[in-house]
Amino acid sequence: MQIGLRKNKKVLKKGRRSKMELAKVIWHTEDLELALDNRGIKSTQQNIDILLNDPHFVQTLKQQSLECGREILDELILLYQKKLIRDDSNTTSLWTYGTETKHLKFQANDVWLEDIVVTLGFSDLSEFATDYSYHDSKKVFTLAQKDTKSGLMILGGDDEDEA
Repeated sequence: MQIGLRKNKKVLKKGRRSKMELAKVIWHTEDLELALDNRGIKSTQQNIDILLNDPHFVQTLKQQSLECGREILDELILLYQKKLIRDDSNTTSLWTYGTETKHLKFQANDVWLEDIVVTLGFSDLSEFATDYSYHDSKKVFTLAQKDTKSGLMILGGDDEDEA
C-alpha cells in the first residue's frame, strides 16, 4: 500500500477552499498477495485475477478504503480538537462528575443535544440546561462519547483554571 500526501497548488478564491487532495491510498498487488497469504490462501496470479476482475470486490475495496479514511480523519480531528478553533455559538457547555469529587466540563453540539434531551424527558435544550442533574449530564456525556455527531469536546476539570 502506498499513501501519498500532495499539496494542492490552487489558489483559494473568495474565502472558499478549493477541493484539495490530502492523502491518497494506492493498493498494490503485493498488498493483495500479503492479504491472501495472511488468510492461508495461495497468492497465485489466478487468485489475484479472480478478485481484481470482480467489480463488486473492486468497488467494495474503494468504498471501504474511503469509509475507513473518514474514520481516521475523525479520530485525528478528535486528537487535535484542543488546538482547533471551534464555533461555540452552536454548542452548550455542561458540567458532570468524573468521580464523586471531580467535576468535568464538556461541550456538545446543540442540534445533537436537542434530540438527546427529549429522550431524557426534557421539553427542550433550554429546560435541560437549567434543570439537569448529575445523572442527566453523565448520560449525555456517555452518549456523546459514542457518537461523533455530538461534537463532544472536553473543556477541562474543576482542578484546571478556566480561560
